[in-house]
Amino acid sequence: MSTLDDSDLLRKFTFHLRTPLYGIKGALQLATLMSENAPMSLRNWLEKWKPSVEKWISAEEKTHLLLHDGERHNWKQLIYEMAEDMKDVSIAFTEGQNLEIPESPEGKMIIKMAVGNFEYLNKIVQPILGRDYHHLQI
Repeated sequence: MSTLDDSDLLRKFTFHLRTPLYGIKGALQLATLMSENAPMSLRNWLEKWKPSVEKWISAEEKTHLLLHDGERHNWKQLIYEMAEDMKDVSIAFTEGQNLEIPESPEGKMIIKMAVGNFEYLNKIVQPILGRDYHHLQI
């Protein structure tokens, strides 16, 4: 695959990161706003992962800018480095799966939103850690 094609991989990778990362951030905001419907364990879990999510959003935004700087980059290496930095999404996903399901419909929505987005990120990141980029070529 040529360098030009690899930049398309980065474009697809950042596309697949953006929505779930902002979804997790939104789940935290909802949990804060609806604290009476979101159990403390859910809010604590989201707060625990907030710094990582913010760091990953920042990295995605900075890396996306490289697509427009006119320079040649090792795109696959950049993707791998971002995935390496995000390897803990598997831990966040596992922790989220182990949370108690809230009783309120709002709490259920928030946990589903957060855990589902961590699951999606995990499915994107894990193959890349093994240097497998095929799922981005679809």
